[in-house]
Amino acid sequence: MTSCSIAGDLNDPAPDVFWFTDGSGPSTSANASISAVAAKSGAVLDLPANASVTHAFLYWSARKKPSPPTGNATLAHFPDAPITAQAVSILTTNNSIYHAVADVTDYVTTQGSGTYVVGDIDAAELNNNQPATDGYAGWWMVVLYTAPDALDRRLALFDGFDALTDGAETKVNISNLTINEDLSPTRPATLGVVAYDGDVSITGDQVFVGATPLKDLDGTGDPLNFFNGTRASSGAPLSVAGDL
Repeated sequence: MTSCSIAGDLNDPAPDVFWFTDGSGPSTSANASISAVAAKSGAVLDLPANASVTHAFLYWSARKKPSPPTGNATLAHFPDAPITAQAVSILTTNNSIYHAVADVTDYVTTQGSGTYVVGDIDAAELNNNQPATDGYAGWWMVVLYTAPDALDRRLALFDGFDALTDGAETKVNISNLTINEDLSPTRPATLGVVAYDGDVSITGDQVFVGATPLKDLDGTGDPLNFFNGTRASSGAPLSVAGDL
């Protein structure tokens, strides 16, 4: 939902402008005239044939305005009219950033595959009036489904909001993360991590599972820059046509 180095302070790694899209493609733009309330970005959901959605959760996060976040965002399946996604949980930190989640299972079950556009996220402006150099806004959605031809899997979603600071260690303890031994040879365990405001120019951030460091998200193998502002799957960059 944000981009760097067009307006504001170009010497810091924080984003400087918002994106706008209505989901159609030709209307997409990013410039300093787009306000936080007008910003929108989209992502494509591609479900397998005959899949049935069981759960869908919309997450969003931002540096908030001086007032508390509203707890609302809008979600639209292009080209349909948007709905209001009401947060069922909002987590905040002491440096004016927040993380919210809404249950959108009914909406995604009805709409199915296609482009989803999210907007109206309560965020600080990214122009010269932004309150700090780490302003940002972004969202993601997790969709769980069943499908006739899908392999058996055990899925678990762990929800939290922990800040990483220079020189400090943050531990996240996850319990009941078990793997069926009968399936492990053919169903290797995978871990996905979503983090906000990652900066490629700031290094030293690491993620460990036990004592094992994970390599960075862009596939270069650098374990000292895990949160580097990229999106990847299994250590390789990930880009989906239609995403913004």
